[in-house]
Amino acid sequence: MSVATVSTVSEAVRLVDEAVERIKNDADQHFPAAASIGDAVRQGDLYIQLIDDFEGVPVLYKKLDNVAYPVQLAPGTTKGSRHMLEESVGAEVFVVDLDVDTANSTDDDVVFTPQSIADMQTEMRQLAFNCVNEPENERRQWRSKTNVAMNLIQNAIEFSGPIFRLKCPATVSHPEHGNWVLPVGTYRIVFQRTVDSTAKIRRVLD
Repeated sequence: MSVATVSTVSEAVRLVDEAVERIKNDADQHFPAAASIGDAVRQGDLYIQLIDDFEGVPVLYKKLDNVAYPVQLAPGTTKGSRHMLEESVGAEVFVVDLDVDTANSTDDDVVFTPQSIADMQTEMRQLAFNCVNEPENERRQWRSKTNVAMNLIQNAIEFSGPIFRLKCPATVSHPEHGNWVLPVGTYRIVFQRTVDSTAKIRRVLD
C-alpha cells in the first residue's frame, strides 16, 4: 500500500474530503427483518425505532385521517429536514398533538400540553412548600424529584416525532442520508439531541 506524502494540514483535509465524497452513501438500506422491539436505525438527525403495536391513538398524538404522501417526519423547510415517509398502502400515521381538546376529559385523564405541564409544576412546587409537617430536607428532595419528572416529560414531547404503523413495506427517504426500507411494523421517530454550551438539552438539526 502506497502512502501519499502530505506537506500541509490543508492538503490533508482536502484529501480526506475527497475520500469522503467517493463513499457511496445513497444506496437504499434495509431495516433488519430480525430486529427486536426498541431497535433503531439513524437517518441524519433522527432515529427510526421499531416499537410495540398498540390499540387506539397514543397519548399526546392524533391520527391523520387523510394522509398526504410523502409525509415529512421532521419539522423544517431545509433540505436536511426532508425525511419523508413515502406512500405506503394502508399505513396509519400519528403526529404529536399538543393542542389537545380537554373539554370532554375526565379527572382520570392526564393531558400534557405546555400550559398544563407548567401548571403542574407550579402546583407541585406549592404543595411541596406547604408540607410544613415534613422536614425541610425531605421537602427539598421531593421538589428536586418533581422538577426532574417534569423535565423528562417536556423532553419526551420535544424530541418525539411521528409514529406510523406499516401494513406493507415502506421507504423513508432523504436527499442526503440515503433511504431506509422498513418492513411491516410500527415505528416512531425520535429526534437526536445534544447538550449545548449552557448545559441545555436541545435538538440536533441537519
